[in-house]
Amino acid sequence: CKPSARDRPFGYYRLGKVAEFKAGETFFPDYALAVRSDHGGLYAMSLMCPYDLSKLESKETESGTVYFSTSSGGVYDHMGKKLSGPSAADLPFYELSLRAGEYGGTRDTIFVKVGKQVSPGWRLKLGG
Repeated sequence: CKPSARDRPFGYYRLGKVAEFKAGETFFPDYALAVRSDHGGLYAMSLMCPYDLSKLESKETESGTVYFSTSSGGVYDHMGKKLSGPSAADLPFYELSLRAGEYGGTRDTIFVKVGKQVSPGWRLKLGG
């Protein structure tokens, strides 16, 4: 991969309260992240091109949502799998946690650890 002049901001970022993520998908443009919920729990996918670290744009196609880089031309499907472009990697998924004691916020606050990659099947399991 071509090196980037920018670095992905690593570390813990406060995303919000658990109740805000009960259904569907939430985007965090400032962090270039999508947080989704499904039957298994919550997961976070990067929306930053792994080739050049540009923020990805989305568009609807006949086969569903795709994410693309206007810089490199890379295209990724809804689950981050590379469809085309120069990147050698799919979009990374990051660990989510409830870590209020260490990082501030109430007990039901969700944080993402950008830089701590997990498998696409990883989920933060929520009670109830």
